[in-house]
Amino acid sequence: MIDLFITTYKREEVFRKSFESLLDNTRRDLFRLTVVCDGSTKIADDLMSHIDYLLYTKENEGLAPSVNKALANIKVVNDYFDNNQSSFICYCQDDVVYESGWLEKLIKVYSLFGKKYNVGFVSGHNAPEHHKTGEIQFGKDTLLLKPWIRATNMFATREYFLSMFPIPRIDPETGKERGKPNNGLGSGVDWFLIRNHPDSVCRAGKINIVYPGLVKHFGYNKSTWLNRDLPEDER
Repeated sequence: MIDLFITTYKREEVFRKSFESLLDNTRRDLFRLTVVCDGSTKIADDLMSHIDYLLYTKENEGLAPSVNKALANIKVVNDYFDNNQSSFICYCQDDVVYESGWLEKLIKVYSLFGKKYNVGFVSGHNAPEHHKTGEIQFGKDTLLLKPWIRATNMFATREYFLSMFPIPRIDPETGKERGKPNNGLGSGVDWFLIRNHPDSVCRAGKINIVYPGLVKHFGYNKSTWLNRDLPEDER
């Protein structure tokens, strides 16, 4: 069992496209789904039946509080239903599309290489602005070792993900409140998990494995990151 969570804010059509891709390309018995709707975001009735847990906030609070809500729910569910615990947690943005079998491939890659390479996260999304430090041949595909990844897609063991919960309100790199007061710019959620927390990838001496092309970020041109389009891998 994988606890999969998605956060979304007022992009109903974008969310629908991504969610339908998720359902079309993922075995439903593999995951338990938590969706956080931030700031009066509506979920269409025909999609609701596919969601296990729906968390809703009337006012927009930002990405970090949304991630914290999802992880808090996942923790409580696993603590309570100890006969149905998840082995992994997976985060996906609301503006991605998926390759068929993407989740099984992430599970397999983590299971095969997690201990050998001291892996923090596995991701199906390749951010070309982040450098690679090595490669792994995986059948006909080439996996990338990267110290940094984007929060577009993050997959790790439940224990590792929750070891960095909760994300604090103040970003230690800027000394400012995350995201929301700054028009959504600079939530820093990925940096907290990758390089700020004592258990983060960089500080714990871990590495990330990227499997390019499993998850594609079609909403990249609407990102608030530095107020410019994010570069994308064309694979």
